[in-house]
Amino acid sequence: MPTSLSFTTVSLMMQTISIVASRTSTPSADLCAFAVRAESEINARVANLYTLPFAAAPPLLETIATEIAVQKYLEHRVFTSERRNDSEWPKTFDRAWKTLDKIMKGEMPLVTSSGGIIPVRTDEAEVWSNTKTYIPTFGEDDPSQQFVDDNKLDDLADDRDSAR
Repeated sequence: MPTSLSFTTVSLMMQTISIVASRTSTPSADLCAFAVRAESEINARVANLYTLPFAAAPPLLETIATEIAVQKYLEHRVFTSERRNDSEWPKTFDRAWKTLDKIMKGEMPLVTSSGGIIPVRTDEAEVWSNTKTYIPTFGEDDPSQQFVDDNKLDDLADDRDSAR
């Protein structure tokens, strides 16, 4: 089990846990395991947008990683489904996921601890087509199974009519 984490620390997790629930005798290795899972999910979500690993952990990812790791810990060790519904903390942790989604969609930049914006990757680009919303006409595996999307035909006809 790796003890070196990129975004959070066991100490940060313990500080957050002590605010949410009474401290238990949870071994650091157990907390580290939850942190590794949280960081793996974060890396998977931001890898298409940012070059990994970061030279230094962006402070926002430190916060998100800590909250997600603590959420995972609490869901396994502290919160029953009934207690989860009665607590405000799960809503706080859910905000971490929503913030991560904003980062992943490029709606929120990542900033260094000195305030600089971390640039997004430029070595990869998504290719779009003006026909991507239609069912493909041709299949590579069986030419006899060609299909023409009626919506595509209707839109082509509308385009021709509006061009006249």
